This record gives sequence, C-alpha cells and structure tokens, in this order.
Amino acid sequence: MKTNLYALTILFFSCNNGIENKNLEEDFPIVEEVLKPCTYGVQFGDIDVCIPEFNGYKNIYNNEHSDLIDFLESNEHPSNQLIAAFVNDISYKEENYKTFNDSDYFKIYSVKNYRNKFSNSKDLQKIFNIHNEGFVSKNWDYVNGKMKEVESELELDKPILLESYKTNENFYTLVFLLKYNMEAEEKIMVGTMNILLIKNRIIHFAYYLKYNEENQAIIKQKNNYIGLRILDENN
Repeated sequence: MKTNLYALTILFFSCNNGIENKNLEEDFPIVEEVLKPCTYGVQFGDIDVCIPEFNGYKNIYNNEHSDLIDFLESNEHPSNQLIAAFVNDISYKEENYKTFNDSDYFKIYSVKNYRNKFSNSKDLQKIFNIHNEGFVSKNWDYVNGKMKEVESELELDKPILLESYKTNENFYTLVFLLKYNMEAEEKIMVGTMNILLIKNRIIHFAYYLKYNEENQAIIKQKNNYIGLRILDENN
C-alpha cells in the first residue's frame, strides 16, 4: 500500500529530475581531505552519509527493523534512495509508524542519479530556485486564523509553498502546506523539503508535522535543528 506521501515524493522528484543531469558534474575532482568516520553510516554511491542520533526520534530504516524495509521503500519514488526514516518516540512506542498514521517524522534521502556526482553550493542554489518556481506560492498569512477556509480550498496532493529560505551555503529549505487522505481521514500537514550539501553530494531530507497554529512556531526550529545536526555529523 502506498500512502499519499508517495504523491508528495513524486512532486519533489519531478523538480529534481529536470536538472539532475544538467547541473551536476559527471567527472568530479578527487577530494583529498580526510573525513572523520561515521558512527553509523549509509552508503550513497561513493560516500557514506553519517546518520546522527536525534533526541526524541528513532530511526526505523535499518537492519534492526528489517520487517519495515520493504514497506518504507514501497512508499518512496523508485528514482530515490531512502537513507534513513525517523519517527518520534511516542509513535515508535505505539507503532503508529507502521501505517504512517503519524504527525511528526522525517526522512533522509536523495536521487539515485546524484550518486558519484560532484556538486557545490551553486548547484544547491539552482535546485532551490527551480523548486521555488514549481509550486503555487502563498505565505503564512494564508493559514493564520483561517484553517476552516484553508481546509476547504486546499486540494489533495497539491502542496502549497508557504516559505523558502537559506540557512547557510549548504542548507536550503522549502516549507509546504499539504492535505492528504489517511484511512479515509483528511489531514493537514506541513512538509519541508530540504537540500543539503554533504561531502560534495546533494542529499535531501523531508520533515512532516501535523499543522495547527500552536505548533507553527516550532516547525522552522525543529527543521533547522535536524538539518544542522545532519551537516555537523558529516563534517
């Protein structure tokens, strides 16, 4: 069974697919710097992406949870490589993650065609710009105090771009509002799509949080924490 998050993955992939072969170099320079070894790493082409631990979250895409690997991969676009999938501790304890009936989780992934391709901060900027142009754009005022109207206007599987920003040269973020069906129940979520530069390779992570005005303030804070933690683990 594929959840409606699969449709969101396709939307994100479709923007990447148009630029992946044009802007990334096939022949890359040899990186001579010595990188620190990963405590836990996942191979992506010729590099290992170091996966940090996150307080309050559990990685379920590993051999410890081998029974979930096929399920998680079936919910990923076939042109993507899933690298890690984190659910919060409450979801893990209650096993909500087994059906994606969850409200606070994130994944680390990339496009398979990005393997072994040298990239730099200019490539991240190009991808970021294309994503900015690929969606209907609003802002946070679109949802503040108007959730009933938004729920009726927002279309299934058609995310609306609320915000986009650059944290640093190696970290760009786009924030989306989306509606999807989960077991006949409609949910309004905020999803972030992030572009990271790790060891001169493009790596993504996406963070999903059930939307309400009370947690709006922490969305950016939690997303930035995740991205900076991944970058720090790979420096």
